[in-house]
Amino acid sequence: MKKLLIILLTAAGALVADARTALDFFTSAPDNEIPLLRHSKRLDMVDYYNNGLANTVANELGGAARITEVSERRLTAQLSPESSMELDVLTSGRDTVLAIVTTVLLPMADSQITFYDTDWKPLRRQPQMPGIADFADNGAQGAEVSAAVPMFFVRATYRPDDDVFVFTNTTAAYFADSERPAALLALPATIERRFKNGRWSRK
Repeated sequence: MKKLLIILLTAAGALVADARTALDFFTSAPDNEIPLLRHSKRLDMVDYYNNGLANTVANELGGAARITEVSERRLTAQLSPESSMELDVLTSGRDTVLAIVTTVLLPMADSQITFYDTDWKPLRRQPQMPGIADFADNGAQGAEVSAAVPMFFVRATYRPDDDVFVFTNTTAAYFADSERPAALLALPATIERRFKNGRWSRK
């Protein structure tokens, strides 16, 4: 009985030790996966954030970067006035998966997502960002929107409370108020998807 208790406590300790947060992964990421922020810069950002300071660090292109929000499963950072990133810790089946969402903020917010395992190896399956067909109710509506807009812009963010990515259609900002196509405005403002086994799935 005593031996079994020791085994259980050891296993529980290992699980706790392996339970790493978004902040842990932010500081341990290889420089090539967050190229604008080398390791030493990220440590400075964490130090400033933990001490309640609004200080910024200069990224590799000279822009001002700082952490803006931290939770156990999500970290957001301003990389420059024109770009942001978030690092998300999510589950896919039995696996822990990391996601880096990088977003260009101007002129239309537009995101890209890269998924990794916990050793920072990119996953073999990398689903594309949702496009017009994912927002449209049917093929006819999708074709109408495709004919009306030269490009389609989508911003992504992760909602850790229910393990969902929220995708926001930002394409309307490409047009002046009086020139926005009716077909574009008929699309939903947002859609929600979960990441499962290398694919997007509906909630």
